[in-house]
Amino acid sequence: MAKNTRSKKPSRDMLEEIADKIVASLEVAVAEGTEEFEMPWTRLSDRPRNFATGRPYTGMNAFNLMLAQMVRGFSTGYWLPRGYCKKNNISFAGARSEIISVPVVVERLKEDGTEDKRVFFKNIPVFNIAELKGVEMPEGEIEAFVDETEEFAEIDEFVAATGAIVNTAGQQAFYSLKTDEITMPPRELFRATKSSTATQGYYSTLLHELVHWSGAEKREARFADKIGGRADYAKEELVAEIGAAVLGLNFGLAAELREDNRAYVADWAKALDNDVSHIREAAKAAVSAARYLERTARAGAKTNETTSEALAAA
Repeated sequence: MAKNTRSKKPSRDMLEEIADKIVASLEVAVAEGTEEFEMPWTRLSDRPRNFATGRPYTGMNAFNLMLAQMVRGFSTGYWLPRGYCKKNNISFAGARSEIISVPVVVERLKEDGTEDKRVFFKNIPVFNIAELKGVEMPEGEIEAFVDETEEFAEIDEFVAATGAIVNTAGQQAFYSLKTDEITMPPRELFRATKSSTATQGYYSTLLHELVHWSGAEKREARFADKIGGRADYAKEELVAEIGAAVLGLNFGLAAELREDNRAYVADWAKALDNDVSHIREAAKAAVSAARYLERTARAGAKTNETTSEALAAA
């Protein structure tokens, strides 16, 4: 188990002190540059493909579907045509389709006896299987990977006590505002990087998404209906990464800010013209998010304890 070095009841000032140290380190990172950010988990092929046939899409179809996967936050690259869904009684109610173009060759016999071939393109709606009920992404690809992470019980208990719903699926980590749920890749896909262990990579990612979760309108209301462009998105990414670093250091997940954290923030700072004032603003929001999560976790733990006592006495 990863070593826990934090005090049991950290003061509110401790979070601010941690954040100040992080900001100082990040300002240097933005000014001097960092190594290229290294993804802490292995990405299996995200190439869009037909789920029924296994064939990959090509050309503009592949490009458009890949873009849709990124923009809409799908955790899988598998798609199914609407016609296939109808034929196999797969419900796509509430799902939003993307359009692919399929060539159709029409042959006809001309008056002089020669064949005339013409190619037309037919538009076909396809659905990502993440939106289809009763269709699951095959997990066989993941079975070959070995789980290199170690359990960090205190963080697991902390996340559970907040009440956040965390699903394990696909190859992307994200918080969905639509479903109010967090999705994490399987632990088996996480690996060590130059500056982080697989355990640090997994839990840093989980805490990053938990900070996003804290920003929902019914919680901190940090970004409800406000993320309208790359700059807004970049600011929220800074909050999430700094918040994850604050929580991680507070839990003792790492002894100091890791190069992976620095590189990630530096990448997003570029979208904000490397203006370090945005980092300072994000740090304030990150501390607020960390405090909110600690309050929520304490309340959740107390409720669970009361419920357990009541059940034991029944």
